[in-house]
Amino acid sequence: MYCISGIIGRIERSVAKYLGLKALMSLITGALSYVVLLIIGIDSPVFWAFLIFMLNFIPTIGSLVATVFPAIFCLLQFGEFMLGLMVLLFVGAVQVLVGNVLEPKLMGNSMNLSALVTIIALSFWGSVWGVTGMILSIPITVIMVIVFSQFPTTRPIAILLSERGKIE
Repeated sequence: MYCISGIIGRIERSVAKYLGLKALMSLITGALSYVVLLIIGIDSPVFWAFLIFMLNFIPTIGSLVATVFPAIFCLLQFGEFMLGLMVLLFVGAVQVLVGNVLEPKLMGNSMNLSALVTIIALSFWGSVWGVTGMILSIPITVIMVIVFSQFPTTRPIAILLSERGKIE
């Protein structure tokens, strides 16, 4: 029984850590994007910041979509290519800085998933459950790695899915 409760505890800690850090990173991204959108003068910057916050929970694709939507809206609102490009560049810069600099430093390699596995999981769970599957793709895959690592027959699969090829 201790083994099962230990596995469940590891799963709980990993998923809670991921979701907590992802929420913090999404909040920072949304807040910085709000400031950028407010300075540029786009309508409803709170809405766009909230949308950016929510879309950041979808790995890789979410930040891209979160950057493009307000830029397109800015083009429609002002009819000026330059302002739309500014939104794209500045909100994109926020996404890159937070997603590629700050988030990896805080999260480290704690999830132990390779980039290829992340993309495959995103695609697979997204095709199964849509946006919900995309949001849950990383926690589900981390749970799979933790569970697979506990049994000798599935341990090689866990090692294959891991980033470093080592299972804790």
